[in-house]
Amino acid sequence: MTEVSIVILSALSCFVSLYYIWLMQLNGYFFLRAYKSLIFNTFFLLSALFSIAQLLISLFWAKAALYSAIIFCAALTPFLFAKKKVPLIFTRRVIRWILILFVIYLSLNFFCDGYILPIVFLPITLFANILAMPIEQIVNAYYIKKAHNKLINSKCTVISIVGSYAKTSVKNILKAFLSTKYKVEASPNSFNTPLGLAKFINSIDLTQDMLVILEKGAKKVNDIKKLCKLYPPTHAIVTGITGQHLSTFKTLSNIIKAKSEIMNFLSTEGFCVLNADDINSSGCFLKGDAKKISVGKNSKDYAISDVSVGISGTSFLLTENANRYKVKTPLLSSINALNISLALALAHKLNCDIDKMLNVAAFLPYVPHRLELIVSHNGYIIDDSYNANTEGVKGLTEVLSTYKGKKIIVSQGIVELGVRAYEQNFILGEKLSEIADICYLTGINADAIADGLKKGKTEEHKIIKVNNINEAVKDMQKYVSENSVIVFQNDLPDNFKN
Repeated sequence: MTEVSIVILSALSCFVSLYYIWLMQLNGYFFLRAYKSLIFNTFFLLSALFSIAQLLISLFWAKAALYSAIIFCAALTPFLFAKKKVPLIFTRRVIRWILILFVIYLSLNFFCDGYILPIVFLPITLFANILAMPIEQIVNAYYIKKAHNKLINSKCTVISIVGSYAKTSVKNILKAFLSTKYKVEASPNSFNTPLGLAKFINSIDLTQDMLVILEKGAKKVNDIKKLCKLYPPTHAIVTGITGQHLSTFKTLSNIIKAKSEIMNFLSTEGFCVLNADDINSSGCFLKGDAKKISVGKNSKDYAISDVSVGISGTSFLLTENANRYKVKTPLLSSINALNISLALALAHKLNCDIDKMLNVAAFLPYVPHRLELIVSHNGYIIDDSYNANTEGVKGLTEVLSTYKGKKIIVSQGIVELGVRAYEQNFILGEKLSEIADICYLTGINADAIADGLKKGKTEEHKIIKVNNINEAVKDMQKYVSENSVIVFQNDLPDNFKN
């Protein structure tokens, strides 16, 4: 009976540890990104309390230790059933991780009379991940090499999109434009790492007449270089460069160097579309052999002018040589005027008809979580939860400044800014003070945003710090009125659309 109970306890321990595996998965399996969320949460606190209780039971009532361990494990399982916006995905990696975990728990439980304390689940889960790493490296290398060979052998046209912001938006728009003439595939969501792109490439059929759009991300110098060696680009778009991800890049010059790496992989027959208004991208115009096409208000190739922004959409004038085109789109802010123009410029160079693309622009769907407008019975909701960067903030303030109704904002600020986190979130607070009626702040940047709001003369009672988004949603009911606009710079609660 004891052996059966130990197996049950080991299985329960393994099941409970899925909570930590989920947190690691959310952070790309990088401990340095995940460690705060792994430790500073209710789950870990309860694990600590249960561990104290289990230790006392083991010392004073040893016979009950096994059964108390099972009870405490069972008490932690509700965290696994709680509704999550991004649930755990049971990939092959996760399944291998779980199997290794089970073997560890089973071995330890057979040899530990007091049975494993719940607080030790975290280090054991991380240790199991370390044990699995050699296997993962072999498996990952296989899939990446397979994708590399498949892409090279297909001889299809590859368009790479790099930049500090708007990569996913430009990718989606470009796919819509190119689809007016070509057979097109684009990497889904924010798949922009070697393994993520390998998964995408291995999942599709490639032919020589196909255009494949790949979003390429970077956390440090040489990341783009590595991606370009694996998945060589034919053409490229550089959306723009800012201090995003300073926590890993350390300096802006490193970011500029990393994003510019793509220029060394384009041939004289390739096109590279660049943001003429971004001073940080200026070096890209001097590098590489590809034909450079500029887009922006200061562009000589595709010039943007007469931008009009509102809650119902954006319109602008696009001038190419002597041709002038009026562009209308439901997408919000002048940042999307730039995004559309970047995509249109490359598609036009690949012989897509501009009139057809203008028709597509008029019906472009919102990119999920990036200035996504949702109509509610009281007014509007803007889901801007994946747009936390300096350019995204400019777009948001631009849109809201034109709106006359009450503006309620929920924000956790701009993340991954390293040493510039306080400075940039203070500036965010100053910008929000110009347009927000009520601000709910949460997370580690709340104090910096609040200081910026106060500097911008926002009254103290209009700055409300909360522990989480649901707390903000509950409290804001007393402020919501007809024609309110509610902005989430955090994840939008699933139930709020209702």
